[in-house]
Amino acid sequence: MIKCFWTIITLLIFLPTFGANILVYNDNGVDWSSLQWVSIFFKNRGDKVKNVNADFLINNLEWMTQYDKIVIPGGADCPYHEKLKGTGCRNIKKFVENGGTYIGICAGGYFGCKKVEFALGTGLEVNEYRELAFFPGVARGPMLKPYVYDSEDGASAAKVRSLTDGSIFYSYHNEGSTFVLDEINQNGIEVLAEYADENNSPAVIRCKCGKGQAILSGIHFEADQKLLYSTSPTKELNKIKPIAEKVGSTEEIKKRFWEVIL
Repeated sequence: MIKCFWTIITLLIFLPTFGANILVYNDNGVDWSSLQWVSIFFKNRGDKVKNVNADFLINNLEWMTQYDKIVIPGGADCPYHEKLKGTGCRNIKKFVENGGTYIGICAGGYFGCKKVEFALGTGLEVNEYRELAFFPGVARGPMLKPYVYDSEDGASAAKVRSLTDGSIFYSYHNEGSTFVLDEINQNGIEVLAEYADENNSPAVIRCKCGKGQAILSGIHFEADQKLLYSTSPTKELNKIKPIAEKVGSTEEIKKRFWEVIL
């Protein structure tokens, strides 16, 4: 009996453990690099990741009870809206209300807000309302530098302060937003991190929605130093190097922050 008992214990210890079941959006507008970063980030955490398109989210309703989280990566918010407006957004909202988690990174963060104000006064301007509206305010950006299409000229290492423990870390940033909300609508909104050099403006927020939550991030928390190097075009490596080095210098601090948040 004792031998049998210890055999069972040994099997339990060494059985593989699985994390969350995660859907990652991959359709028009999604940036290839962010898609790679997201997939690798969550797989390294032990999560099971499935890439899906808009048609899957609209027509395959079984996903709403089979998955724990949906991630909308960086890229361009307008194509997300064109593909998912109406039924797609209603399905995502219902998924969250029933206990799921929405994670929006950069463009996915904009997409999760009631209104997008991007690059106002320029040829890239977006000044539109969105349907998910997990955050009942404005996603306004680019926060740190003007956005330059298909280039790292607008990228930087954002200095971020965690509001969970006050620690400082650096995170890759390219066109991401801050989150602007008037004081009368703050119920259910928690600021998780702020831009330390930008008047402590919100960089990452959590929004309660029914039984679930939406985590909206203006920073690319999923991109570590190694990934920034491996996915950057050769012509951009000189621009990405100082950013990647800063990101790498506080990687363990950033990792601890996201272990708490996610």
